[in-house]
Amino acid sequence: MAEEPTPKMPGWEMLIIGLFLTGGAIFIWFYLSNLEQTPGPHRIHWLVAWLYNTGGKGLCVSVIAIPGVLILVAAVWKMFRRSPKPARTFEDEEETYEE
Repeated sequence: MAEEPTPKMPGWEMLIIGLFLTGGAIFIWFYLSNLEQTPGPHRIHWLVAWLYNTGGKGLCVSVIAIPGVLILVAAVWKMFRRSPKPARTFEDEEETYEE
């Protein structure tokens, strides 16, 4: 039985995912900055707390920002790598003229 080909993701969908992840990283940066400025205990997800205790705010953000930026670059590459067909030139045509 032949396998069905996997569907390819269009560039605009990748662009939306990359923007969402990059925006999420920016949100987390400002959220953690706000938590650092306010005194007292705070409740955050255990994974975010572990990343923050291990590598600080930069590690928390880079876990989301790096894949987001890579997906954005891949989306832009996918959208703009297809160049339009080149214009026809006279050299392309092989016409013979009779004298």
